[in-house]
Amino acid sequence: MQKWRFVFIASIFIINATIFAQTNDSNNRLILSNIDSLRIAKLSLGAFKITPFIIPSYSPEVEGMLSAGSLISYSTQKNNHSLERSSLSVAVGYSTNKSIAANVRSIIYGKKDNLRLQTVYWYKNMPDHYWGIGYGNGMHVKQSDSTTYYHKNWSNIIQKASFRLFKNIFIGGIIDYCFFEATDINEKMKYDPKIINQGSTSKNFGIGTVIQYDTRDYIQNTYSGMLFEFSYTHFDKLFWGDSKFDYLKFDYRRFFTIKRERQTLAFEGQVNIGMGNIPWTELSQLGSANDLRGYYWGRFRDKSTAFGIAEYRHMFRRFKASKTGSYDSKFGYVIWLGYGAIGSKKEDFKNWLPNYGLGVRVELQPRLNLRLDYGFGKDSKGVYFTFTESF
Repeated sequence: MQKWRFVFIASIFIINATIFAQTNDSNNRLILSNIDSLRIAKLSLGAFKITPFIIPSYSPEVEGMLSAGSLISYSTQKNNHSLERSSLSVAVGYSTNKSIAANVRSIIYGKKDNLRLQTVYWYKNMPDHYWGIGYGNGMHVKQSDSTTYYHKNWSNIIQKASFRLFKNIFIGGIIDYCFFEATDINEKMKYDPKIINQGSTSKNFGIGTVIQYDTRDYIQNTYSGMLFEFSYTHFDKLFWGDSKFDYLKFDYRRFFTIKRERQTLAFEGQVNIGMGNIPWTELSQLGSANDLRGYYWGRFRDKSTAFGIAEYRHMFRRFKASKTGSYDSKFGYVIWLGYGAIGSKKEDFKNWLPNYGLGVRVELQPRLNLRLDYGFGKDSKGVYFTFTESF
């Protein structure tokens, strides 16, 4: 029953969008817009723009998946045209290996951009694999039902609120809650020291602080500017959690416009440092859709991770102007190259994981893209579908 509760919560967003579409408000209209040669249904509700979707995808973890959901953007200040539009994306999917996944991402800009609220929610109920901890296990343990297989029930919500302190300096807080349950674990996992000591079920609640220097022109799809972010999150049994540990995070991003707007060279370097008795379920991992795309998410895990990515983003120009007079195409592509490493001490960061790939972009709403990436790693690859850029 628990897994359906999480799916129901995410589905509420989609149901609400459908209800809005059936109202008789004169300001509401369903638009079938011609995006170059692609036709996409859009719903305008005054300050809201809603793009529903149904699309197939593939990733190393869930295999083939059919997802449905909506991309929603809206203005929190109707008359403030300099304030970027807030956004909400909701996706619910079911895959060929019987995985159920839900993802919700939200960015809200407050009055005059003096407040920013960022939320990420994940739910996954799926067959999964655990190779162990460290680079060696990730590389050399063979994936099979008898060595790595188990079933995962996982949910995680991260809420970040930041307030403008000075022109480009923000300070705020973080709340991070995670629930994890591993069942049907294989014989090898049953004798793993971490699992013996920490168990197969955990819940952890963290509270932290974040400091940012941010000159990006738009968070969801940056053309120019930079971000330097430092965050510290403390997890404790006093916060209704099972374990006591800490994470430090350093995140640097830089964006350059090349020749013209919508041609962007983007860089990111990120370091996550874990401290304390971190549960195996909460160890830092590489392989998500926002770092080394192409690796199985969870194959490489340890107390700390580091990675760097360079990415070129290119949106095409039209040969003929659109009806609005714009030569900007809704289609584009990206290519990227990255490296990452995991470890529990400095000496571990010598075995680097290569990563590269390419992707397609479709602009569903102004500066809000549908993202389809095909990534490659060391003896690994994966296809990723989501919204907004990876960083």
